Amino acid sequence: MGKGFGSYLIIACLALISIGLVLFGYRSLYNLPLPSVKDLKLQPEGPQQYELDKPKAIVFFDLLDPEMAPPETKEMVMFGYRAFCNTKENVPDFTGNTLNCNNCHFAGGNTFGGRNGGISIVGVSKKYPHYSKRAGKTITLTERIQGCFKRSMNGTPLPADSKEMKAFIAYMDWISSGVKSVDDMTWLGLNYLKSDHKPDPVNGAHVYMDNCAACHEPDGSGADDIPPLWGPNSFNDGAGMNQVKRLSAFVYWNMPFQNAVLTEEQALDVAAYVTQQKRPHYKKKS
Repeated sequence: MGKGFGSYLIIACLALISIGLVLFGYRSLYNLPLPSVKDLKLQPEGPQQYELDKPKAIVFFDLLDPEMAPPETKEMVMFGYRAFCNTKENVPDFTGNTLNCNNCHFAGGNTFGGRNGGISIVGVSKKYPHYSKRAGKTITLTERIQGCFKRSMNGTPLPADSKEMKAFIAYMDWISSGVKSVDDMTWLGLNYLKSDHKPDPVNGAHVYMDNCAACHEPDGSGADDIPPLWGPNSFNDGAGMNQVKRLSAFVYWNMPFQNAVLTEEQALDVAAYVTQQKRPHYKKKS
């Protein structure tokens, strides 16, 4: 009987050890932080694959630090980077509001988009010249940037030969230099919502007060580095963000900032509410 009891005791101890290992492994696995796209490396066994919010998005290269630009272009690259992050400060003569490119293109657009990544511009310089449905013709990257200044920045277009324009192009060229094929750039643009929900601006007002007003202020005026969402210092009514389709996608994937938790329905509702508010009128010039 003593031997039998001893055997049962050994079995029980082994079972407890096994359970402990399983629980420790489970705990360790789920406590590991998810890798940032900036941490992805090209391994000897082949390229890393990272599933973004868009399907079939495979990353074959690392994001490039602006500080690592070649000596012959570094000054312009860094000026372009600063202009992206603090547009009003660095390009004051052409901006008509208090927004920065960085407000939509997080980290100067040097991301792969997706959840909390803003709108990427990595690879964009290799996409142009590109057909613009809004313009009804093929446009250059210079013309695309000029369009942003007229609409999103509610200002005037940068001259094509200006230092500021050359800096923007130099920066985009550098962070896009790792892209080998335009067919792989599935992270560009916004991943639009496919919900059949009819946007409700009345509910959107409640969503705004509960989730957005603490940073963007109840009147949408923003504060310090927080962008205004409507009013005289925000984007005009000709900007892409003044479309429910675009704004709802941006909100769903990125808002609240670094903690995007809204449902697709909430994102659509709050986008409908924001786009109904007063903002500068876009004056199209011939």
